Amino acid sequence: MSVLTSITRIAVVGGAAGVIYTAVMGLMPDKTPVPVEQGYANPEHVKLHKPVNENGKREFFLNYDNGQEAVSLPIMAGPNGPLVGDADYYWKSIGDEVKSRLVGESWADINLETRKSILKGELERMIENYGAR
Repeated sequence: MSVLTSITRIAVVGGAAGVIYTAVMGLMPDKTPVPVEQGYANPEHVKLHKPVNENGKREFFLNYDNGQEAVSLPIMAGPNGPLVGDADYYWKSIGDEVKSRLVGESWADINLETRKSILKGELERMIENYGAR
């Protein structure tokens, strides 16, 4: 084998290796984390959990744990698509001004049990905070 043949082989193998390396590295995801938009949960802290209940049927939960707060929310079928969390979770998650507007505008449309639940929660909060300034 001549020296020229050896040099040609090295050049071809080296060139092919370079092309393969470039192609593979181009397919690799960028290691720089993309910042999370303000107001959104960090997807790195979210896990989906699909346990089987005591009736042998699958349930679906979204678990969020960022080290400071941990929440496990059911993912339920709703009238317009999936719902994450339940009514109590949503009620606790909205501010007093929005609660007041929602209740004031639609109190008559809310069923009796839901009204009792709302008032019970508000009464408990008022009792806990009574006298605190």
